Amino acid sequence: MVKKSPSADLRAGSRKVFEIGMIVSLALAIAAFKFFPETRATKALEVVEAPPPIILTTPPTTQPETPPPPARPRVIIEAPPDEVLGDITLDTDLNPDSRVPPPPSPADDDDGWFEAVEAPPKPAEGYAALQALVVYPEMARRIGIEGTVVILAYVEKDGTISKTEVLKGIGFGCDEAAAKAVEKTRFIPGLQREKPVRVKIAVQVKFRLGR
Repeated sequence: MVKKSPSADLRAGSRKVFEIGMIVSLALAIAAFKFFPETRATKALEVVEAPPPIILTTPPTTQPETPPPPARPRVIIEAPPDEVLGDITLDTDLNPDSRVPPPPSPADDDDGWFEAVEAPPKPAEGYAALQALVVYPEMARRIGIEGTVVILAYVEKDGTISKTEVLKGIGFGCDEAAAKAVEKTRFIPGLQREKPVRVKIAVQVKFRLGR
């Protein structure tokens, strides 16, 4: 049987080594407190003030101004050539006393009606006589209707009235009364180039209540 040598046994001397190590450690600790009783405070950390933060601000954005639209080109209307104008001449020296030539006839036959003539037709006995023929409607008189009725009269070449139309009425029987008064009136016919012609004229008939 093999026996282990006591000098090769590591466990036998480990306890002794541990105790010696503890004694040396305590001795060093006591010597440190005895010979170095004062401890210096560590230097306080210096507070370094940080610089203020830099705030970047973006400049406000501005919309570029839109240029105005280009102006429209002017349309130039050229004058017609001389052959279109013919023999027309412009007289800048107008004489207020000169007579304006009468308008042309509305038609070549006898069915044409003039609306503007050299001598317009008028009542043969005056407008007062025409007004005297007006019969005031009883209903209009009772409710106090007043106003002016405009009658379009068709005056023939002999001065008679062939037709009437109401251009402006006030109602309540006044329009019909005014038309009847115009139809009963004899007119002096209108003249164009010193000849009687058929003319349409507007005749005003007034309705007024006595105060």
